[in-house]
Amino acid sequence: MNPHLFQRVSYYQMATPNKRLHIERTIGDTMDYIPTLTNMADYYRMSESTLKRRLRQEGTTYRKILRGKLSEKAIHMLLNSNKTIAEVAKSLGYASSSSFIRAFRRWQGVSPSSYRKGISEGILG
Repeated sequence: MNPHLFQRVSYYQMATPNKRLHIERTIGDTMDYIPTLTNMADYYRMSESTLKRRLRQEGTTYRKILRGKLSEKAIHMLLNSNKTIAEVAKSLGYASSSSFIRAFRRWQGVSPSSYRKGISEGILG
């Protein structure tokens, strides 16, 4: 568990009904660490089932939030760094670059290298 997550807990975050927004911000703040559902439930000091229920009431799931943030982080790294696809995959917690490539293709409809090339050539974006 990343101790920095607990340092950011405030009464407002605990009391607010909008957990989705706070989870998105927390994941966005932790570029070097991808918190699990268990980590986030601990962060909000509630059970996993309660967090899942609250997210479901907001029309989302932890997996959807995580996918969206991973996609944003991947795009940011592809466009703002010289990291290889394998380095981006590793930074995002993927066991292999091939699993990252499949996920990115699901998110964006093209491979990470095609996305990077398309943006640099002005074809995408």
